[in-house]
Order: sequence, then structure tokens, then C-alpha cells
Amino acid sequence: MAMERADRENGTAMYGESIARARKWVVGMQSSDGGWGAFEPENTQYYLNNIPFSDHGALLDPLTVDVSARCLSMLAQLGETSANSEPARRAFDYIVKGQKRDGRWYGRWGLNYIYGTWSALCALNAAGVPPTDPRMKRAAEWLVGIQNTDGGWGEDGESYKLDYRGYEQAPSTSSQTA
Repeated sequence: MAMERADRENGTAMYGESIARARKWVVGMQSSDGGWGAFEPENTQYYLNNIPFSDHGALLDPLTVDVSARCLSMLAQLGETSANSEPARRAFDYIVKGQKRDGRWYGRWGLNYIYGTWSALCALNAAGVPPTDPRMKRAAEWLVGIQNTDGGWGEDGESYKLDYRGYEQAPSTSSQTA
């Protein structure tokens, strides 16, 4: 029992080298504008999305707020902030810049706006942004504003449309409500 507690308390020391290597790799994948894609950096040749066989206009692995939010959250858990870390500052700026006027963020790897918004909110919270911050408040107001009458949230695949004009109500799902 005492040995297990010591291992937990020294977890960072025990895994420090592995954590440092992982951090170096993740930061190495950061694009010059501060964001991350899922598979490679600097993937911004958007003209390639016009190739007729591309998947819903997304041939590229574009930089996204949701992936960038995960990376900023990791940096924050390692003690990096906008004040003491260039990668964290650039990630923070990328995420903040991606917020829509109504408060939402787009996320590519879940169903889009609900997923992107909670991803960004979690990262900004981890980075120390208080809930009273106007960006946080605007996002929370957007989420409250789209809540379904059953108390849940839902968004469907229609939000992938190239001509998507904004949130369209969909049945609540457990994953989006959680």
C-alpha cells in the first residue's frame, strides 16, 4: 500500500522522460499559427479540398480547435501557460481566434459545434481562464441557448454540410449531453 502511494506521488518523476518525449512530439506537430491537425502540421493547402472526390470537402487534415484544445489542455497539465510557454500561448491564441460571434467553436472530430465548444471550454479552463471571462460566458450562453426541452443537447451530421448556416436542433444524445 505504501509503495503504491509512493509510486502515485512520484508518477511524474517515474514517467518524466516519457512525458517529456511525448510533449516534445506534440509541440513538434504544432502548426505555425498555433493550431494542430490530427496527423500532420502545416496542412493548410485548402485548394486541395476542391478535388471532386474529396470527402465532404475535407481532403486535408486541417488544423482544428478540438485537437488544439486537447494539446493546450496537455500543456496546461504540465504547468505551461500563455505566460511561460510559447506553444501554450500560440495554442491559446489559435483557440480564441476560432470562436464564432455567437460563442461556439467548430470541432471536427466529434459532432461539430457542441463538441468543439466543450473542447475549447475545457482547454481554456485548464489554461486558467475564469468562467467570468467574456469568451467563456458567450460560449456557455450559446450552449444554454441550444439546450433541448428534454434537458439534453444534440447535434447530427447535418452540421458537416458545406453550406451549413448554423446550429440546427437535433435529438439529445448521451454523449453530447455529458
